[in-house]
Amino acid sequence: MWYVKKSEILSLIPHECLDEVLHIFSPHMPIKKNVIIYHPNDPSDFVYMIKKGSVQLTRIAHNGQQITLNIVTEGMIFGEGDVLNEKVYTHYAETLETSQICYIRKDDFQGLLAQYRNVNNMMLNILHRRWKEAQIQIENLAFYEVHERLANILLRFSAEYGMPYNNNGLRGTLVNFKVSQDKLGDFCGTSRESINRNLKDMKAQGLLEFEGRRIVLLDSFFDVYSGGLEHVPSVRAKKHA
Repeated sequence: MWYVKKSEILSLIPHECLDEVLHIFSPHMPIKKNVIIYHPNDPSDFVYMIKKGSVQLTRIAHNGQQITLNIVTEGMIFGEGDVLNEKVYTHYAETLETSQICYIRKDDFQGLLAQYRNVNNMMLNILHRRWKEAQIQIENLAFYEVHERLANILLRFSAEYGMPYNNNGLRGTLVNFKVSQDKLGDFCGTSRESINRNLKDMKAQGLLEFEGRRIVLLDSFFDVYSGGLEHVPSVRAKKHA
């Protein structure tokens, strides 16, 4: 059960109690890429956990614009905010790649929070973090030009998914998950073509490189853009540790 250590919830459960907890989670289900797990106004009956893969959470604004709220990856949960606060989901959840996902029913999830204080505290932290990320995303779309939006999103990804990178003297941060330019366009409220053009410009300026389908933000990128998000200093600290 290697995924237990990676799980936001299960890693907080005492090892001797795992057997009495694991049975309330469904078996992990393989789900293909671009499958919508739930829609807005579906009954919020389940919290989901990712064993493998990634899921995009989006909302449609009143003007019809799609706003990407977050991307959740291995070990993370999603749907928890609506399960705790709403009768229905308020956003879409869609797989970004073939994924393995399980779920826990609403009553069982609430019972887990009541039984384990550290899990309850973790949930409060997750809800606050995701609320804050949503506010930053809305501000990013409202007040910045496309290249600034893209830079801010890449800074956010580096904080959440970044790994130190050093290859033949190129130093930086590897954004350690694959995201298509279409999805980056959703995050930035623009087209794939615009994202492609801005990424090429950043590469030509020596700010980033590509490692297959993953993006490497070079040290020079942080020199230019590190004022974009308030939590970026933690990225630089982790990067140079």
